[in-house]
Amino acid sequence: MVVILLLLSVALAITAWIILRAPKFGQSPQDELLAQITSSPNYTNGQFHNLIPTQKLTNDSYIFSILWNDFFMVIKKPSPVRICLQ
Repeated sequence: MVVILLLLSVALAITAWIILRAPKFGQSPQDELLAQITSSPNYTNGQFHNLIPTQKLTNDSYIFSILWNDFFMVIKKPSPVRICLQ
């Protein structure tokens, strides 16, 4: 069973690597596109800078604990109140 899971994991990794190397996923910019990118006012010191700051995690949580809580923690939701209109 472990061997099958290992082989499936390796096959999945190889497939993902092959697919992500496909031309439709793009390549490094060249010529006119590179000139346009480097002349952008948002491009300084070899990288882009967002005009609006991106929010970071506000506490010391790790992304895996946040994902775990989102997918597997049961949150009790209030049940709707039945209103009788007469």
